[in-house]
Amino acid sequence: MMGCELLDPAHSFCRKDMSVIRQFINPIIKEALLRKSSSEDQFRPATPSERATLIDKLIDATQDPQILADEVLNILIAGRDTTAATLTFATYFLAMHPMVLSRLRTEILAHVGPTAYPNADNVREMKYLRAVINETLRLFPSVPANVRSPVKSTTLPPLEPGGKPFYIPAGSKYVFQSRVRVFAPHKIPGFRTPCCACRGARMFGALTLKSLIPTASWTSGE
Repeated sequence: MMGCELLDPAHSFCRKDMSVIRQFINPIIKEALLRKSSSEDQFRPATPSERATLIDKLIDATQDPQILADEVLNILIAGRDTTAATLTFATYFLAMHPMVLSRLRTEILAHVGPTAYPNADNVREMKYLRAVINETLRLFPSVPANVRSPVKSTTLPPLEPGGKPFYIPAGSKYVFQSRVRVFAPHKIPGFRTPCCACRGARMFGALTLKSLIPTASWTSGE
């Protein structure tokens, strides 16, 4: 309840809102815990419709209902809009570039197939999918700006090797942005290479996007 103490010292409004949320989520967690218990008592392979959910994965780590509720709410609140925005922009880019869409679809069918669900190994193997997601996030980051304030004085690394670090006093606000032109030279025609998608070294290591996405590829439209 630390959030309630910060936002609402009297706890009245926050506790009322959290009560509504708990009434919704607690039965779901209880059902998941019962499902986990029954599956351990009588093991049987899960059908595709019973594939593991987020809660099922969390239950593998803990079966504390309070911790489960906190973790689920944290993931849903923190990851909902960022995931939705990334999927929206990726869908837009793929619609604008059917050749990329075709190659991505071919890769997914080759590793996952037309009916199966992807697993962790499939995701690691699909390099072109990672290239598409990375390029989407580079052009339209889910969090284009944010603010941080250090609790104690610290430094940021220099822009160049051997340079002087940047001193950040305690309590000062540090703003970072990636959507404003002055902070996003990779989007300005005079600063970018002919192919905006050919920045793979920092994303893949030895594997480059230039070998995956052809020239005359995506731009931000700015």
